[in-house]
Formats: sequence, structure tokens, C-alpha cells
Amino acid sequence: LFVTATDAAGNESTAGVNVTKDSLAPQLAITTPESGAIVPALPVLVQGTVSDLTATTVMVNDVPVPVSGSTWQREIDGLAEGQTSISVVARDSAGNESTASRAITIDLNAPVLTIGAPETGALTADGTIVVSGTVQDVSVSEVTVNGVAAILDPPGTALRGFTANVPLEEGDNTLVASATDAAGRPGVAQVMVTRDSTAPTIALTADPKVSRLRPAAISITAADNLVLDR
Repeated sequence: LFVTATDAAGNESTAGVNVTKDSLAPQLAITTPESGAIVPALPVLVQGTVSDLTATTVMVNDVPVPVSGSTWQREIDGLAEGQTSISVVARDSAGNESTASRAITIDLNAPVLTIGAPETGALTADGTIVVSGTVQDVSVSEVTVNGVAAILDPPGTALRGFTANVPLEEGDNTLVASATDAAGRPGVAQVMVTRDSTAPTIALTADPKVSRLRPAAISITAADNLVLDR
């Protein structure tokens, strides 16, 4: 912009000033973390870029961060496990704003599995057994029991139930429930059950001749491949 002043004698003076018109919001982008990322450890490094005709300030989760050229970054600590959102606001010298956000999941611990049923030491004659329990983790997508994929409750909370119908071999069986979270950390739980589908054997011996006047001894023996109840 230029301003010219002229006096009565015709003398002129001119002055100018540079003005920038900026009606556009800053171009703002978050480069890391990716949307939906599973973050296995803190702090979370948040990085991005911003560009504008005028000087721009950037705030990440309401905290101002320095801008170097067109890049910015901030490390965020103290986040709780579970889903969370990172918000970024860029404001230029003209007051124009841009916003960006990232939804991520914080997963700091390995899965914790618990088998609620059956209990260790359970005895059954069946060829299969229903195994049920819980898994505590925010990123586990599958639980298996002895290689059998379990039915897992829908996502929504970190504690989810699971159920699997597992085949049994004769004798002692170790039932191992296992899961691995999105960070590659494993978790296991196990119980021992016994399958006994073989009936006991009974042997009865007695004297060949028995009468009311001639009592005889009778011997009964019973055996089982595991143990007799009675």
C-alpha cells in the first residue's frame, strides 16, 4: 500500500507498507502416529507439518509446540491404556485455524488370561470339554485353547470373555489358553483335566457249589485304568 501527500507548493512525499492478505487456514497434517495405531509404549511421538503465508502457531492436546520450518513434534506421556485421541490446532497470524486429529490405542501390557471353567483336577468321561474364561487386553483379537479358536466377546472393554469347545484325549489333558496382542506380547493360562471314558472291570469268583446248608466264600475284585470311586 502506498500513500502520497502533496503540499500547496506541489511538493510530494510517498510512503509505502507491505501488507499480506491471508484468508486461508494453514495447511496442517499429522504424519505420525497413523490413524488407528496401536502404541505399545510411552511417550507417544506426535509429528506433523504445517504451512501458511504467515507465521503459524501449533498446539497439540492444548500444549503449544515449536515449529521448525514447516515441521513440528511433541512427545506425550501419561496416557492411560485404551483408545484415545490426539488433537492438533494450527493458527496463523490472521487468526485462521486448521485442526487435525488421530485416534490411537494405548496398549502397555501383555494379555492377562484367566480360565474360569473347568477347574484344575476336573474329571470327565466326555470326549470334549467347554473351556471358558476372560482375557484382559485392549488389542487382542483372538484367543485359542489348545489350538482351537475361541468365541471372543465383541470389543468394547479391555476385559472380554471367551469360550472354546476342546477335544480331549484319554487320561490327563493340559488345557492352554493363549493370546497375543497387537504389540506381539503373549499371554497364557492353563488348567489340567482328566478324561476317563473306560468303565471299571469287575471279577467275581465263588465256589462252584453253593447251597443253604453249604455256605461258600465269594470274592469280588474291581479295577479301573485311573481310580475307583466306590
